[in-house]
Amino acid sequence: MLVEAICKEKGITQTQVMKSGEPKMKNLNLFEKINTLKEKNIIDEAQKQVLPQIRDMGNHTKNT
Repeated sequence: MLVEAICKEKGITQTQVMKSGEPKMKNLNLFEKINTLKEKNIIDEAQKQVLPQIRDMGNHTKNT
């Protein structure tokens, strides 16, 4: 949830893709958002590696 909020604040929510020869906007998934945060030097490599693990732990806790 924190990653989503940071991405929304930074405008990291969508990317342009070509569909049927025309540009369309596509929502980024969590992993794409994390990668974009790293590309923009908002987070470092260690944070990029740990954020998906935190997500997985949260999902595991929620499902048990």
